[in-house]
Amino acid sequence: MLWWTLRQLRSEDAVRRIEAIRRLSGSRNARALAALVEMLDDPAEPIVGEAEKALIAAGQSAVGELLGALGHPSDRRKVHAARTLRAIIADRPAWEHAREVTAALALALAGADAGTRRMAAAELGARPAPAALKPLAVALCDRDAGVRRAALESLGAFLAAQPSPLDPTPPAESLDAVPALVEAMRHHQPSEGEYEIAARMIARLGSHAVQPLLLLLAQAGKESAKVAAIEALGILSDPKCQQPLLEALKDRSPAVRLSAARALGKFRSPGVEYALESLLKDGDIGVRMAAAESLLKIVPARRIAVVVPTLLHVIRNEATAQRQRAATLLGNIPDARAAAELVEALGDKEQEVRKAAEEALVKLGTAVAGDVIRALRHKSPEVRRAAARILGRIGAPAAVEPLLAALRDPDEWVRAHAAEVLRKLGDQRIIPAFLAALDDGNERVREHAAAVLAELGDPQQIVAPLLRAARQGKSLRACVGALIAVMALRAAEVGADDLRAMAEFTAASPDGRPQAAAPEDDINCSALRQLAREELARRGLKLP
Repeated sequence: MLWWTLRQLRSEDAVRRIEAIRRLSGSRNARALAALVEMLDDPAEPIVGEAEKALIAAGQSAVGELLGALGHPSDRRKVHAARTLRAIIADRPAWEHAREVTAALALALAGADAGTRRMAAAELGARPAPAALKPLAVALCDRDAGVRRAALESLGAFLAAQPSPLDPTPPAESLDAVPALVEAMRHHQPSEGEYEIAARMIARLGSHAVQPLLLLLAQAGKESAKVAAIEALGILSDPKCQQPLLEALKDRSPAVRLSAARALGKFRSPGVEYALESLLKDGDIGVRMAAAESLLKIVPARRIAVVVPTLLHVIRNEATAQRQRAATLLGNIPDARAAAELVEALGDKEQEVRKAAEEALVKLGTAVAGDVIRALRHKSPEVRRAAARILGRIGAPAAVEPLLAALRDPDEWVRAHAAEVLRKLGDQRIIPAFLAALDDGNERVREHAAAVLAELGDPQQIVAPLLRAARQGKSLRACVGALIAVMALRAAEVGADDLRAMAEFTAASPDGRPQAAAPEDDINCSALRQLAREELARRGLKLP
């Protein structure tokens, strides 16, 4: 009976209240729906969750009661009613009740209970609306860290939901948020993430935000507020921002100068270039790197070398992260000094720097092929290995002879990389070297040699050496695979004596006795014998 179920909702026993809620789940009865909405105020969170599910099951029938709850004095009821409404009608592209829900959540966000404020802030980000920006911006200054964090996440959700970085015609509700966002950066002590979100939100509002940001930059006493304002101004790239950003380069704080140097990377003018060049001598390494990076974006190609001395000093002397960044930036500069230093960085003690130097040289391409070829003779095996890899990636034809010489390098990994690159280059000059490489002590070198010979070699010249290497157990699988490839594609070019040798081939140990082979090798050997016998039969030749 309905009256009994409704009575159980007021039981002191939480289990009975939950059972009663579940019996009312999906009900369209007005009394039942009103009672379920009242349960949104229950102090026990599991019971509130059950009430939300029961109202969601009622669907559209519950919307009227939930809208009424948005005006209830209880902030807790407002928040849970808003969340339930969103779940019921969130699939609609235009949410006709968004304004009422946002207004109710904004009121709850100003309430006394921190837990309710946290829920309200989180709910405002679930379906972002322009009217939510101002209360969320105000919440960045909330005394409760959980509320600030929830507001930060909701503002981040708003940013992610926008189709473009700048809105030329923002709604009036969005513009109302600008003072609150500026105030949050001016007076509060937020985390770095909160400053970043606030700055990006202001920048999203386009030219409307320029003047408040310039005022903040001029009046802010805290370093972090200045940095946030500068970052937002850099996103906007408005011409009115250029002079204040140039002034910020003179700030005593390295963080402020660094941010200004980065922001000016979007302004092309002689004054900006001159100011950034002067920062290349700044006492702070971060500022110097930011200035160099911005100059690379804006200076003409003929003057790009102006940053090279700074980057060379960094890659030789600074910490790992700075050396890595310097190597990456040098990859944008076709300068002989840059190439030589990048080659040396291939032997850096830190892997991150070595990798960045390798990628930079690859990016510079054939313009640095000469430097990389010379690196094949470097005293460091690490540098020689990297040089071989780079030559394979940039595809330098002039590298064939030096790479052939590298097949005799004392370091087996240099030989392996050289063999791999030569295989990619596919030059006929490599055949004699790869015939000799079948006896190399490195397995990878022998495998590459067998593959190259199968692809490029003359069957009249390569079959016998491949058979000999296979019989000696030197990369048996690779050699037999290469012979099978020759037979599959160019059997008609194989000599009769070589065919007879393949038709009788068995894997043997170095002393001539049959050797145990893996099942896959047995199968390959059998396939090779069969192919040779079929070709002999096709030619009308007999086995010996």
